[in-house]
Amino acid sequence: MSLTRTFSLSSHCYTGSGSCGAGDAGGADFARHAILAGMSAYDPEPRRGRTATAVLLAVALLAVLGAAVGYLLGVRYNDSKPQAGRSAAASAPAGTPCPDFMQHDAAAQGAVLPLTLRLYVLTKKQNATASDPYRSEVWICAAARASGNKSRLWYQGHSIRTARYPAEQITNDPVNGNGILLGGVNAIDGGKYRATYTDNNGASTSYTVSPDELDINGAGGTSTQEVVDKTVG
Repeated sequence: MSLTRTFSLSSHCYTGSGSCGAGDAGGADFARHAILAGMSAYDPEPRRGRTATAVLLAVALLAVLGAAVGYLLGVRYNDSKPQAGRSAAASAPAGTPCPDFMQHDAAAQGAVLPLTLRLYVLTKKQNATASDPYRSEVWICAAARASGNKSRLWYQGHSIRTARYPAEQITNDPVNGNGILLGGVNAIDGGKYRATYTDNNGASTSYTVSPDELDINGAGGTSTQEVVDKTVG
């Protein structure tokens, strides 16, 4: 009885040994390529490429953000700077302009035009009649800005003789005229304004006006006039 043993050496064939058959060499080459293909999945080169791309995108985003912030800061800085050639009138608050004669006379005393209305009142006489009802008119006006160390507020008074302005024109002369123009007016509590006139002898008269009344306090005492018409600017 004879036993025959058969061994296959193809599984032990190595390339370069010279003892492999064509089929064995092909199988070895296939195995080598399969290993290399598996290794390529873990190749670090693509990861490095993606990292570089992400860094470039981040840098570009930061550059855009920096440019936007710089632009906004520049706009705010330019807006905060005073512009050359901008007139005082452009910065003046909008409002009802005061009468032309007052604008003219106040400018002659150093007011920065235009003057805009803060308060106008018309008072009645104590013993008013239908033909002669009114006693005084007062305008409180604000200049575009203060001149020197004075307030920007001005007081224009009119002692009515026959009619209210403009039917009766106003001449600003405390002694011989029918009007008085005073600068340096003080705004006080309760919506009141106070102006002071000092004559050549040093005697002072104060004028305190509100939407309800006009108080005149001088050497001859104090008088109060009731307001019958008013405009608040």
